[in-house]
Amino acid sequence: MYVCPKCKTRYDTHALDSCPHCRLPSPLPVFCENEDCKAELEPDARFCPKCQARTAFGRKVDQALGLE
Repeated sequence: MYVCPKCKTRYDTHALDSCPHCRLPSPLPVFCENEDCKAELEPDARFCPKCQARTAFGRKVDQALGLE
């Protein structure tokens, strides 16, 4: 189960492509966007744990939360 970072609703990301409550996009498998890193990340990673680069999902979450 995944917990939406915006509204804290728990749901299955394999069954839904967005949160059923607030419609925040569900995380997809991601790789670090840093050309020197390219590490495989957790689906809900907002930052790369290896190089600290922010992910596309992290940017979407920050926008939805009004942090960007």
